[in-house]
Amino acid sequence: MNERDAEGAIFAASFQLLYTADEAALVLRVKPRWLKRQAAARKVPFTMLAGSYRFSARHLEEIMRIHERAPESEVPSEVPRQRPRRHRAVGAANASDAPLRSRPAARRLARGREVMNTLPEQP
Repeated sequence: MNERDAEGAIFAASFQLLYTADEAALVLRVKPRWLKRQAAARKVPFTMLAGSYRFSARHLEEIMRIHERAPESEVPSEVPRQRPRRHRAVGAANASDAPLRSRPAARRLARGREVMNTLPEQP
C-alpha cells in the first residue's frame, strides 16, 4: 500500500454518509414530504448537494433532538385543568330565550324597501 492509497483510505474512513430525503425519512419514520418542507423552511439541518436535500447522521440526531419532548412531571398539579369557557353574546341570558333566525337575503331586503316606497302614506 503506497502513501496515496493510505490517504484515500483515511479520507474514505472519515467521509460522512449522506442520506437522501427519502432515506432519512425512513430512518426518522416520518413522511419524506414533511422532511423536505422542514428543510425548505430551514427548521432542520441539512446539506444541499446538486439541488437535493441530503442528511448526515449528525443531522438526523439534531432533528431528533430538536423535536424531542421531555415527559411531564408525575406530580399532579394542585390546580386541575379547566376547559376554557365560551363567552355568550351580550344580552343573551339563555339560549332558549331567543331562537336563532337566519339573516334575510339582500334581494328580499331590497324588495321590501321597494314595496315600502310604493305604499301610499297613511294620514
